[in-house]
Amino acid sequence: MTFFTLRIKDKSVIIVDDGLASGITMLTTIKAIKRYSPEKIIVAIPTASKGSLRMISPHADEIYCLNIRESYPFAVAEAYQEWHDLTDDEVVETLNMLRKQV
Repeated sequence: MTFFTLRIKDKSVIIVDDGLASGITMLTTIKAIKRYSPEKIIVAIPTASKGSLRMISPHADEIYCLNIRESYPFAVAEAYQEWHDLTDDEVVETLNMLRKQV
């Protein structure tokens, strides 16, 4: 697996996920990113439970979510017509491809 050095001090960071069910993973990610002193943390997600948004909102500067679900428990896959999980290798391959384009 390839690891990347984070150079995000005093920069805006956008954290993207396919959705939030409980919000615990996003909260953990936000707290980890904050250790690098970014200027701003922005969360962008297509779907989330209302409870998860309440949990992370004190920790993120901005949150963008198009589909807020009231029900709990909430499975992210329920919000999609078509769903499949990506492997770690697929994610790393996509990130490497995008880095070459930037």
